[in-house]
Formats: sequence, C-alpha cells, structure tokens
Amino acid sequence: MGRATDGDGLVVLLTGFGPFPGVEHNVSWDMAQALEQQVGAIEGVTRAVARPLATIWGEAEESFSRALAELSPDIVISLGVSRAGRGIEIEAVGRRRSQALADAAGRLPPKVATEQWRPESRRPRFDVAEIARRMAAGDVGAVGACRISRDAGGYLCNAVYYHGLGVTDLDRRGGTVIFVHIPADLESDGPATFEEVRRGLVRLTALVVDMAREGMRGKRAVTGRRAPG
Repeated sequence: MGRATDGDGLVVLLTGFGPFPGVEHNVSWDMAQALEQQVGAIEGVTRAVARPLATIWGEAEESFSRALAELSPDIVISLGVSRAGRGIEIEAVGRRRSQALADAAGRLPPKVATEQWRPESRRPRFDVAEIARRMAAGDVGAVGACRISRDAGGYLCNAVYYHGLGVTDLDRRGGTVIFVHIPADLESDGPATFEEVRRGLVRLTALVVDMAREGMRGKRAVTGRRAPG
C-alpha cells in the first residue's frame, strides 16, 4: 500500500455503516458521502473516496479490507454513530472484544478459537489528544472541541477499528486509521446538526492530513541525510 512521495498527494478513505437493530437509518454513511468532495479539496489530498461497510459480523471487517485493497489509502477516517453522542468523539483505542449483540442479519459475533494470540488493544499512530487540542483551537462551532473516547464499545464500530489498526501498514508510512463516533440523531432538534458535524469532520480530516504530511516530511528528512564521510 501507499505511494506518498514529494510530488504525490494523499488518498483518504471515508467509511460509514448501514442500518442495524435500533438504528433504521445510519447517518454515518450519509456523512461519509457528504464529506467526499470537501475532503478531496483539502490541501495535500489528491483523492477522497467514500465506501460503505456492512453491518454484519465478519462482513464488516471484510468490506473494510476490500476498500483498503482497492484504494490503497494513506489515511482512513471511519465513521460510526453513537445514540448517546453529543458531538464528535475520536476513539483512542480499538479493543479485542465483542459483545453478544445481533447484527443487521440477526447474527451474533462468532467465537474465534485463536483470539488469545491477538493483542488486547490497538491504538492509532497519531496522538488523539493532539488532534483534539488542534480541533479546539479552530473555529468550527460547538462541535469543534471534540471529545476523546477510550471505549469504542463492543459492537461493529470497535470490531472494524481493531481490525483496521491490525491489518494496515499505514503506520510505517506516516498514515493511520482514525475512528470517529458522531451522534445518531442529527436532526435540527438533536444534540448537533448534520452541517455542524460535517464542518467539524472536514476540520478534523484536514488536521490528520497535516499531521500525516508532517510525519512523512520528517521521515524523508531523516532518510535523506548522508552519513559523514
């Protein structure tokens, strides 16, 4: 994966989910599609593509992997909904756990016999506290000061995040996967509007792109130094 060189921009993958029990309309997929054009216009980005993820155990991870194989992105912004959410929540960790909750097909998560060899948790390359700090310094309205979450739950959001942090080689190239929860209700009388959250996510993605480019420039500076002769 990857092709980030001095003359190349970054490819950003945006993902969202479909409906699942209790959420008949999943706004995360609407948001991923709405972000596609504006994220593609961010300085340093050559392409932004939205892809839906299945809301079925196992298939969610497979659809994520297919998108990675197809697009070879430098950065992934994966979106999910939280019914208790009040704004933008950046997930700091994906965990090796699944609760016995039915998916869109009515199935429960499978038991994996070899699960114990996998790490208990995985974390993104970037410091999410630094992302939140930079977000708070911007003027993007009430949702600009995003919250850091250290519990992505035990459902498909966490499963995809844990899987994505484990299967990609983005960290070695200066990129990463970031999972963000947004409110399930983005109507006018909800905790935040669709437009407010969209603006906040454009700002967040631009910051992640900046941090990725900073990391890549730093790596090139180090590898470009010649040993003293």
